[in-house]
Amino acid sequence: MKPVFVIVACVALFVLAALPAAAASGPPPLSCYPGVGPCQETDHFSEMTFIGSPLPGCTTLTNWALFDTVGNGVRHINVNNSQDLWFTTTMVGATTIVQGSVVLDSNGNPISFTPDYSLPTFSGQLVQWFGSSVNNQNGTFSATGNFQGTSSTGASVSLHFNDHVNFTAAQPSIPNLSSLHFDVSCS
Repeated sequence: MKPVFVIVACVALFVLAALPAAAASGPPPLSCYPGVGPCQETDHFSEMTFIGSPLPGCTTLTNWALFDTVGNGVRHINVNNSQDLWFTTTMVGATTIVQGSVVLDSNGNPISFTPDYSLPTFSGQLVQWFGSSVNNQNGTFSATGNFQGTSSTGASVSLHFNDHVNFTAAQPSIPNLSSLHFDVSCS
């Protein structure tokens, strides 16, 4: 059961770190991706908003949350002739975190968010990075982030996450559990 929980948490965090919520702001849609390569694309953006799932072991941030970061972001993708890809996203800036609830689609993806202002909100600085490298048989995905701020109750808040997973030719659609880690610390 624990490996399944960790896989679900990692996938949720990869989505959190890499993709903005559908109705939110962030990088423009990619024009460079496998299937249209070879190509390269670099995008700069100033705001990223995304929905994050509850983090295991984090008593400070116990619910779904909407993260809104305003600052400096850059995303880069490179696709070669074989359609292998390298992808990175970095974002740093002032961040507001509002807790609430979500409605999930049939695949478990959040499709709507309802703020709950009776729960503490947070403001501070977020730095996050996401990267992946994928070819026709192997892939690796990593993310890390740090948030330092203050809650609406006046308490100092610190959040750090770091995760990694890869897929290999032996089982290209199954995560390599010996490479899988999802580390969260918060206070």
